[in-house]
Amino acid sequence: MDQKKSREFIAFLSELMRKEENSWMFSELLSSLTKDGYIKNGVDDTLLLDIYEHCLEKNLRQQAENFYRDFPLVQIKDQLIIDFIAMENARRRNNFYQFALSIYQQFENINNYIFDTEIKDLWDENRTSIVSKVCLSDNKKKLYATKEAPFITEQEMLLRNSKDKEVRWFSNRKFFIVLYYFFYKRSLTDFNNVNSLNDFTWLFKELSDCRNKVHRGDGKENTDSQNETIAKVETNTAQYYFKFYYLLEQFVYGIQNNLKDKV
Repeated sequence: MDQKKSREFIAFLSELMRKEENSWMFSELLSSLTKDGYIKNGVDDTLLLDIYEHCLEKNLRQQAENFYRDFPLVQIKDQLIIDFIAMENARRRNNFYQFALSIYQQFENINNYIFDTEIKDLWDENRTSIVSKVCLSDNKKKLYATKEAPFITEQEMLLRNSKDKEVRWFSNRKFFIVLYYFFYKRSLTDFNNVNSLNDFTWLFKELSDCRNKVHRGDGKENTDSQNETIAKVETNTAQYYFKFYYLLEQFVYGIQNNLKDKV
């Protein structure tokens, strides 16, 4: 076979192995090359993994671009795609906390952009509006539905009735407000909406605690609640890979549908 045809064959083979359903071919090729002496036995596993990831790089980028294909905030889409690829690379390497960090960065990017460009201007206008059929629970960590209305203002609900003189826009607070405005479209009269908002908020809190384990180092400054979250997650990281990805998928899908008419 001449050199030109050989190169074409290699390119074809490489393209074929980039498809996730054909990933078994990579293992078969390595096994054959090792058996025939082209690769020495005992070659470093990390090196083989790096080669494997390189073959899948194009596939990961395509996956990320498909995920954000209809996302209307083009100003931040490139960075979202980069973080999505980092997330998938971490998942494939079973690096759970790097996976959580990469997902969190996508949330942070979306929340900050929407908050700065859309919500800040709405805050003073809407914060005293009455939210019907919704009340804070005693510990202020959850909302619950009530038949009586009106009951609470948006500010009381979204800030968990905080008494701070100056509002501090923590990441979990931004997430909650972005959800309320652009996922639920300021409508919580449905009991199921209240429950799902609580569930999303709690899952994001767990994601934030996992992100902080990477971001803040040894965890000496963690609260008891954060340490409890880490202990809980570490007993079942396999489940939390799916939970955190589900949270991202639902969030992006809901946000992009509700933003299309505004962007």
